[in-house]
Amino acid sequence: MKKTYYILFLCVAMLLGCNNIDNNNRLIEIPTATVERNVLVEEFTGQKCLNCPAAGVALKDIQSKYNEGNVVVVAIHGGPLAVKPSSHVVGLRTDLNDQYYKQWKVSGVPCAVINRNGGVLRRSAWAAKIYEDLQQKSNIKITTKAQRVANSNDITISTTINNTGEAVKGHLQLWLVENNITAIQQLPNNEVQSNYVHNHVLRDAINGAMGEEVSLNSNTPQTFEHRYSAKVNINLNNCHIVAFVYNDSGVLQVVQQAISK
Repeated sequence: MKKTYYILFLCVAMLLGCNNIDNNNRLIEIPTATVERNVLVEEFTGQKCLNCPAAGVALKDIQSKYNEGNVVVVAIHGGPLAVKPSSHVVGLRTDLNDQYYKQWKVSGVPCAVINRNGGVLRRSAWAAKIYEDLQQKSNIKITTKAQRVANSNDITISTTINNTGEAVKGHLQLWLVENNITAIQQLPNNEVQSNYVHNHVLRDAINGAMGEEVSLNSNTPQTFEHRYSAKVNINLNNCHIVAFVYNDSGVLQVVQQAISK
């Protein structure tokens, strides 16, 4: 059975392929930046994408340079190189992820959307874009608290937003993101690793795929309360909340918050 899945993965990868990474783009210099705000990286990836593990390592290197809290990475497993879950395979592809894949008109992975204001970017452009956006000041401050509900797989989320600038309208988006998921992954040598550890995987949109509309007046903090029931296959001990405010100009601010027990 394992051999059958190996052949299936190999055939699909050869037919669909991944975005190739030129040798000159494999090592990307990460400059130092004065951090004025956080940056959201929506990393489009897939378990059948042989170039995606290296792209994930590149983002981890960027996070280590600037701090993980300043560069918030969310892995979105969508499209033909993502794997749907089944009774015998831990797949990370979901309808939500496919929706975002189509929304951004992704044509191949790995790629990323950074702060939702520069389109879909290939790996060679990530470091420069993140460096640039980290230095852009934001008037939006987000504080999020997430708490497990005893004897359940529920969580409560309290999100306070304060806008210190002019009034602005947008959307508040809350995502559930999970680390330490052991599942299959295709590697560059066409090996399918069965115990690959996937991190910062998008699991669900707590307040809908597009979030909820917010109107933020100047210096008028607003608090939004949510209660969410996670699916039984999600380990909340390995999860955190990603909260961000966005509008047509892009992501105005983003934070990630661990879930307290």
